Amino acid sequence: CVVFVQGNRLMITSSFPFNFVTSQVRIDSATKGGSVGDSTNRPLLPDHARAIQQYLVDNKDKYILPPVTLNVREAPQVHMARSNAATRFAFLVVDDSTEFEVTDGQHRIIAITGHNGIRPALPSLISRDKDFMQHGLSVLIVVEPKTGQIHQDFADAAQTKPIPASMLAVYNQREPVNRVLNRIADETPLFKGRIDETSKTLSKNSVAVFLLNQIRMLVKELLFKDYALSDDALNRAATNRIGSTAQQDEFLKETQLLLT
Repeated sequence: CVVFVQGNRLMITSSFPFNFVTSQVRIDSATKGGSVGDSTNRPLLPDHARAIQQYLVDNKDKYILPPVTLNVREAPQVHMARSNAATRFAFLVVDDSTEFEVTDGQHRIIAITGHNGIRPALPSLISRDKDFMQHGLSVLIVVEPKTGQIHQDFADAAQTKPIPASMLAVYNQREPVNRVLNRIADETPLFKGRIDETSKTLSKNSVAVFLLNQIRMLVKELLFKDYALSDDALNRAATNRIGSTAQQDEFLKETQLLLT
């Protein structure tokens, strides 16, 4: 592991195999409608955990699962190398009595471990595919005994800014709609140099004429005659309509002919 300090607290970063996560990491989800302060974690969203697990199964050969933040109430055995450096290489000693709690990332953890307390029960990832026994999860371990501060750490970690829809359309190439969208934007002369791919709105001084999200609405209209179709419905329908490379090529050809 690597040991360092943030503020006045000891931090440890390492990676755990998925089967170790299953045996050593504890989830303490609040009961919906009950007191959040009495539990370490917020109420569980089963559909969110299922969606993460299905993403892992569907993309087993190429996926990314961001690090989770764990907590230990007492400092574990850590043997650090002598150094004046701000970060130190170390050995973390863990036995069966060492229990890690989740500060941030309970749905990622449950996607790995499964959960029998929801209906229908969610099996563990390893039970669905044994190959995941060879996979690991990056972890940040915080030594913190106070539940109130663990809650504060969760709130601090949650202060992220959502990716704008137009930018997400550029980055997420797993969806067929986004693949054809980017090809239309890149390969259609009408749109060359006229699309703002990063903004939510066009400024008065913008040299662009379109937002990428507006081109996405055009694609929805051409495919399904509904520019306001929800993303979930769109992605499900697009798998059948333009799921293959041949279908995407044909749709691109027809769209470019229309826009010429």
